[in-house]
Amino acid sequence: MNDSIGGIFTDLFYFLSIISLLAGLIMIVSFIFLKFFKKEFFLNAIEEAIKNKEYKKALDKALLYLKEKEGNSYLYYYIGEAYEGLSQHYSAIENYEKALAIEENEKTSSLKPELLARLGHLYQQIKKYEEAIGYYRLILKINPRNLNALWNLAEIYYDTKKYNQAKEFIEKYIFIKQNNPGAYYLLSRINFALEDYQNSIKNIEKFFDLSENISPALNKEALLLLSDDYIALHKYTDAYNILKGFLSDKEHIQSDIIKKMLVCLINMNSFSTAIQLVNDYLLKVPPSERCSILYEAGKAYLEVGEVYKALEVWDSAYQIDPKYLDLAEIRRKYDVLKQNLWLENIFSNNIETFEDFCLRKLKLQSINNIMERQKDFYIFLDNLICSIIYRRPSPVKEKTFKKMEDILKNYGYSNLSIDLYSLFGVENVCKDTLFYKKLKEISGDAFIEFFKES
Repeated sequence: MNDSIGGIFTDLFYFLSIISLLAGLIMIVSFIFLKFFKKEFFLNAIEEAIKNKEYKKALDKALLYLKEKEGNSYLYYYIGEAYEGLSQHYSAIENYEKALAIEENEKTSSLKPELLARLGHLYQQIKKYEEAIGYYRLILKINPRNLNALWNLAEIYYDTKKYNQAKEFIEKYIFIKQNNPGAYYLLSRINFALEDYQNSIKNIEKFFDLSENISPALNKEALLLLSDDYIALHKYTDAYNILKGFLSDKEHIQSDIIKKMLVCLINMNSFSTAIQLVNDYLLKVPPSERCSILYEAGKAYLEVGEVYKALEVWDSAYQIDPKYLDLAEIRRKYDVLKQNLWLENIFSNNIETFEDFCLRKLKLQSINNIMERQKDFYIFLDNLICSIIYRRPSPVKEKTFKKMEDILKNYGYSNLSIDLYSLFGVENVCKDTLFYKKLKEISGDAFIEFFKES
């Protein structure tokens, strides 16, 4: 009987031991489950706040949790997201890099591509380009066809004027994704920076072909780029035809557009149209932006023989910006014209005034002494003396100088005594010719002394 009772107690002891063990296991599992559930609850709450753009709320929850528990890659990732949402870029970078370090230590990669992308983006935003390039290149090691990394590397290299590298990455992007118009626009800008204007035109046209709904601002930028290509290729008519389309928006006339149109018109020899453009639109441009327009207008007036009008508009430009291009040098150069107003008789586009003045000063009898009339110069003949008067307030250009020589050869007067009157002389390249050695140059003070009115 005692053995029976002992057996019962033994069985009861084993039973209670098993129950205690099971209870302990249940408590441990429950503790682990509750800990995991609490962690997931916090992470889900943080994630939900970020999705709702409640970044401050998300950050407060994450930092509270971090005080109690050790951080993991997801927690630091969410903290980084919250800081990024609050535009605190440096704090965001710090936490993203902590998350990345944990991922690398634990040899996991669930968040690594996203972390690399965000770090590259943030470093790009704060213009720490070397760091951004490093992260984007790490992405490409994982996936060489990652479009986001290829695009951003192209943009960074373009912004830092490393155009060949920019071209390399945007071309890789286009090889993978050929229907993105923005990629062709970026490549066109890169081509322009590399002075590859033909391919710039080709790619900007591809951009227009692929684009369905272009914003007015982007459309304008693209057309201006195309016009710049044409100007660089000296296709001034094509550029002008694009640019004049912008004049329809009379409320938003840009000085840069007017300036480019003037450059085109001057190179098209449409000087009168250039002057009219200035008269029509100058006052529609803010006063502070008129300098470049007046500068180009001066060139146009000079070309049509309105020398003193050119000086007037250049003076106006100088009052706006004395340091603009070579305005100060121009004013010094042409100061002699202001001090000797009678020079207008020579440089005026009034032909009768010019001829009468020159015949009088050369002591010639009549217009029969005029041997040759050219736009830029006249040739007068008196017995064995040939006088060439250059009508431009600039040195005689090589091409014009050769034309003078050819004319005299055709007339058979190459052995005459030749006097060349040019206020600013001739270009240096002309002085090495045999023709120059045969003539007498009257320029500078000698020119003024000969023609000045008493």
